[in-house]
Order: sequence, then structure tokens, then C-alpha cells
Amino acid sequence: MDTTTNEEIDSGKSFLKLIQVATIKQTLYLSYLNKVNKIDKRISVCRNNDNDIQVFIGPFQNSAERKIVLDGIHTQIAQDAFIVDFTQKEFDNRCEL
Repeated sequence: MDTTTNEEIDSGKSFLKLIQVATIKQTLYLSYLNKVNKIDKRISVCRNNDNDIQVFIGPFQNSAERKIVLDGIHTQIAQDAFIVDFTQKEFDNRCEL
């Protein structure tokens, strides 16, 4: 089932379906990332324009898969996780390798 919206097709951009786990309220330790890694291995640790660390999980192929992982994070790790959609360019700017 294709979940691409007409808006995405019209703009010529596809969006990466990600989950962002909030890290601003806490010090980020390897043990925390290991907990996230047990739920899903697709972890990207990035920095925003203010040099704050951001943790993203994904990208996901569809919204249903993303929802299952988000529910697992809410249950096992943190309530401060939410869905985000980025273009590839926006993601690359935040998560330069």
C-alpha cells in the first residue's frame, strides 16, 4: 500500500518517516541509546542548529511500522518521543556524517 500523499507528489519531494526521542531534558548516556537500540536499530544521533543532540529512529517504510516502534518507546523508555517527517536534505543537514 502506497502512503504517498498528493502534496508529496506535487512538490516532487518525498519525506522520511522518523521518530525523534527528546534528549534536551537529560544527559545522553550510552546506556540510554542501548535501550533505544533494543527497540529499533535504526538510530541516528545528530545535532541541530543550536548544537543540541537529537536522536532519530528510522526511516520507516510506512506509518504503521513507525507507530509500532513509537508505542514501544513510549512504553519502555520515554514519553517524550514523537513522529517527524523530514526531506532527505533536511535530515542530511542535521545528521552530517
